[in-house]
Amino acid sequence: MRFQTKLLTGYLLFIIILVGVLGFIYYANSVRALEKNAYNNLEVLVDKMTQQLDSLIRPMDFISVNLLSDNNFLSSMQTLAILDRQKAENQIFINEAYRRINSALFNYTIGRDYYSVNMFNLAGDFFSSSIDKDGRKIVQRKKIIANIPWTGIVSKNNGRIVIIPPYYDPWVDKKVKVFGGVRTGRGIGFNIGYIEVQQLYEKLEKLFHVEENSHISVVAFTRENNILYSSGVEDQVLFDFYRDLASRGNCKPTSILVPDSSYEKIITD
Repeated sequence: MRFQTKLLTGYLLFIIILVGVLGFIYYANSVRALEKNAYNNLEVLVDKMTQQLDSLIRPMDFISVNLLSDNNFLSSMQTLAILDRQKAENQIFINEAYRRINSALFNYTIGRDYYSVNMFNLAGDFFSSSIDKDGRKIVQRKKIIANIPWTGIVSKNNGRIVIIPPYYDPWVDKKVKVFGGVRTGRGIGFNIGYIEVQQLYEKLEKLFHVEENSHISVVAFTRENNILYSSGVEDQVLFDFYRDLASRGNCKPTSILVPDSSYEKIITD
């Protein structure tokens, strides 16, 4: 009887161990499958957001290039940047430059597809596709231009577009949050003005929206490594970490440790 008890106990232990091992294997495989599925879903989401952002930015780039490709528009920018306004004989050319620039900006397509397209220069000239922005005196416009923080960065970019992170539109009195795509018009060795294409910030919010209970944080950076959009991330260490990842280029989803952070793991793309 004692032998049978030992034998039965041995069988029970073997079965328990076997079930435990099989359960652990099943659990490990399930976790890997869930992680892989989460990574795949994240990659699909990131690809979708990237394509939508590209579809939002490309037209902003196109319209500014298209304006600079118009010889009348470009020559008018050059006229305003070069001619001495104190000389009466130049006034006819300056007035014609005003007319041509306004004519190019008061365009149905521009009004339909963009919040606003502006052209301004350091002399204080300002033109806009929005009629709500053309009421300030030149002294006021010069002050606004002097306080714009990104003109230096755009000037150094040699005519390439710079995506400006969200800011309040300085050309209107009410607070309207926008983001922009800006490039310079180039004369022979000097900057003849800026073309600023603005879209409402709410378009970024709609593009990067994720469900509140999804536990997904979204951070988007510009080419200059400035934060274009962020949601669900408040830790500065994480911002710096994501910024470093963005500077490296394309990163596939993976689980990684975050140095000097309370977060043990994050998923990146």
